[in-house]
Amino acid sequence: MMLDVSAAANHQFHPGNEQLGLTSVSVALILCSALLLVVGKSKSWKQYKTEQQTVSHTTHGGARPVPGPRGIPIFGNIFQLDDKIHESFMKLAEVYGDVFQIKIASRKIVVLNGTKAIHQALVRQSTDFAGRPDLPSMSVMDETTGRALTFTTHCERWRLHRKISERALRHFTSGRQVETLQSKVMFEVQNLIDFWSNNNEDVDVVLDPERTLQLSASNVIASFLFSKRRELDDPELLSLLNLQRGFSDVFSTANMVDFMPWLLHLAPKVFNNFRSYLNQFKSFFDDTIQEHLEAHAPDADGDIMDYMLTLTDHIDQEELRRVGLNHREVLAATYDFFGAGSDTVPATLMWLLSYMVTHPDIQEAVHRELDSVLGDDNRRTPHLNDRDCLPLTEAVIAEAQRHASVIALTIPHSTTRDTVLGGGYDFEIAKDTIVFVNLHSVHYNRTVFPEPDKFIPQRFLHEDGSINREMTSQLVAFGAGRRRCIGSEIAKVELFLYFSTLMQTFRFSCPEGETVSLQGTSGLVSKPVLKSLRIKRR
Repeated sequence: MMLDVSAAANHQFHPGNEQLGLTSVSVALILCSALLLVVGKSKSWKQYKTEQQTVSHTTHGGARPVPGPRGIPIFGNIFQLDDKIHESFMKLAEVYGDVFQIKIASRKIVVLNGTKAIHQALVRQSTDFAGRPDLPSMSVMDETTGRALTFTTHCERWRLHRKISERALRHFTSGRQVETLQSKVMFEVQNLIDFWSNNNEDVDVVLDPERTLQLSASNVIASFLFSKRRELDDPELLSLLNLQRGFSDVFSTANMVDFMPWLLHLAPKVFNNFRSYLNQFKSFFDDTIQEHLEAHAPDADGDIMDYMLTLTDHIDQEELRRVGLNHREVLAATYDFFGAGSDTVPATLMWLLSYMVTHPDIQEAVHRELDSVLGDDNRRTPHLNDRDCLPLTEAVIAEAQRHASVIALTIPHSTTRDTVLGGGYDFEIAKDTIVFVNLHSVHYNRTVFPEPDKFIPQRFLHEDGSINREMTSQLVAFGAGRRRCIGSEIAKVELFLYFSTLMQTFRFSCPEGETVSLQGTSGLVSKPVLKSLRIKRR
């Protein structure tokens, strides 16, 4: 997930979703126009937009103020941010450096760009930058989900909750459990293939892949979380994913209220809709959580929920009470796991298929590699042990993660105390400062990735054709530091097995008369516009 303020930057109030009515939009635009006229009389808009002035504040101990552009009253720097806010940040970084400060409405925000600054803040000074900002939307999410991991700020309770969650996920992604992980993923991959082809060996059909990819990936994470799966046309599962889509639509509007609270008076439905989606999403899991709490047996590890309860049993109960954590709240982390597992993985797979359609030469090269390793006529299905033998396949996945930057911005961080950003920056940053982390800037660093706008999987290969692990380690597709996605190992397994098996089975192309756009959608997760796809069995 990430914060999407692009809607605010472009007045995209989504009236079609009934998040802001026409009257509210009109009033807001009138207010904007009036305020801009006031600004115009005191100083020209052009000056405000182009002036390269350092934002000043008091410093101490030799630390420097964070530089940044001057904003305009009321709106700050909103009008310097376009639809793709991560690209706007990169342009501002060319002027002010990798670390700069902006204002969105009245809120000051420090923006981090590039590997060095992000690593310094999130890894070397991880505790200082591990907080979550006090924003209305985050507070609502934190309260509604029972203080799950993603939106809870850094504290003792969060650290213990994170530790339990990490251990539970590691238990299912290491040792003998890896085979179980692979078998569950491959079951869902094969089920997806059968669903797409309708058991027709000579399949040549056009379909909308997004929904079924998302449903299939949701089954993977659901089977690990609570030992349940559903068919790809199951109405309840479809309803849940529709809730997720609705939530993504309303989230950007709720973010606008975070920075411009007066909008809530113009459109009170914004947060009502926001709470409604959250409550419906939560209610989907409530029965399952209660079932696990009631049926839990000592030392059970049948699924992630079971094992999280087992781990909690073995923690000193006095410590749990002291930090304010109980067994039910521990299981609230499953909201985060399901949300991430059913969104980012299918989005990345959508990008992979889009790149294969737009780069048929690369698709053919991947087919040749798979056939040479797995066999052509009497072929076997891919296995995790094949990864080192399929370097081009691995490189294509890595390049898709880089080029697409599915998560362009992390969920906003905040500073947990007054701090000075080290690593040669020496910028003073006050406690509770909102921090935006631009992961996209790492993936489009021209020094590390020459010609970053081009899709070039070979950049992740050595001259001898083997995978370049030093280059793949430069990716931050799963974030960095204390807030790094803890489900990354499951996601990596899914991406490899889904992509390699689908590529082994099908040839992908665009339906006649249609094109595939590689301009990703703006929102919580970036997705390609891939409405239809032609698949043909190889």
